[in-house]
Amino acid sequence: MRILFTVPSLHPDYGGPARSVPALALALRNIPGVEVWLSAQDGSQSDRPEVRGISVQSDVSIALQKLGSINLIHDHGVWQRCHVEVARSAARRGIPRVVSPRGMLEPWALSQKKWKKRIAWFLYQRRLLMQCRLVHATSTAEESNLRKLGLTMPVAVIPNGMDLPGLTPPEAGGFDKQATRRNALFLSRLHPKKGLELLIEAWASTRPPNWHLFVAGPGDPGYIQSLKDLAARHHLQTEIEFLGPVSDLDKPSLFERTQLFLLPSYSENFGMVVAEALSFGVPVITTTGCPWSELRSFRCGWWVEPTSSAIAGALSEATTLSSEILAEMGRRGRSLISERYAWSGIARRMRAAYGEILLSNPTN
Repeated sequence: MRILFTVPSLHPDYGGPARSVPALALALRNIPGVEVWLSAQDGSQSDRPEVRGISVQSDVSIALQKLGSINLIHDHGVWQRCHVEVARSAARRGIPRVVSPRGMLEPWALSQKKWKKRIAWFLYQRRLLMQCRLVHATSTAEESNLRKLGLTMPVAVIPNGMDLPGLTPPEAGGFDKQATRRNALFLSRLHPKKGLELLIEAWASTRPPNWHLFVAGPGDPGYIQSLKDLAARHHLQTEIEFLGPVSDLDKPSLFERTQLFLLPSYSENFGMVVAEALSFGVPVITTTGCPWSELRSFRCGWWVEPTSSAIAGALSEATTLSSEILAEMGRRGRSLISERYAWSGIARRMRAAYGEILLSNPTN
């Protein structure tokens, strides 16, 4: 089985797909008989472990010429010109195509640049999706939203994965029982959809004593300054610290200094950083805009409405818990990732979905 993954970018600033797509490719390559290549339209590459060792091409047409016989193309994303080119290239060569919208068809995402997307939807995007052999959704909520758009093609619900990192002994998750200050962390792109204004307002209303909030990640400088200005208006300069982008090498030490993770997003099709935090044994507060109801059922976090008052309520509860209780919640979260989200199992499910397509496409 020879598969070509296509994605607009592998640059870390591109967000979750820049991590989840190559990680899935690497996990698939560990299955005997499966070969995977990556094509990043912007030419970006990475030396991250998820990408290292996988050939990355910059153009799908050139990639198809160089690689020869490809059995299946898995395109990650919608809307951009590169996705149209992938669809055309696949159709010309009779290669089955799988599409992962990666959250780009979620209601919040569709509300951004609404009219431009509506025109594109009727001109080409709906038709291209209906022509693919399978759409991959990372949650049942994403599948439901696809159906609400009137899409009737097959959908496979397969989440993203997350392998467990090693934790620095002796305290899993970095819980220091003697610490006088505890740390909360937001780590993601700094973008309006991430709900950071809600988080700053919630922090201002609760002002949890002896807690410090780290805000980490890349973003537009103008937007980041607006967040800093909002924090300053609430006199939170000493309580909220903006760290900027954090490298993969520095992430483990940051998570191990963290007792609580926060992702107040309006919309996520999966939320890779939630899984990442749980894998480090850190309990999570996130919103119903993220498909993580398991935080409640596994008792490893809070799943609340995307409003400042709901987030403030969760913060008030979480920050009054002892470090021991938070650590126990973190251990349950780490068990959740181990049981349901290991990349090896996710890759086997994806390989099975590909296999069904290829069985019905014997000429390829």
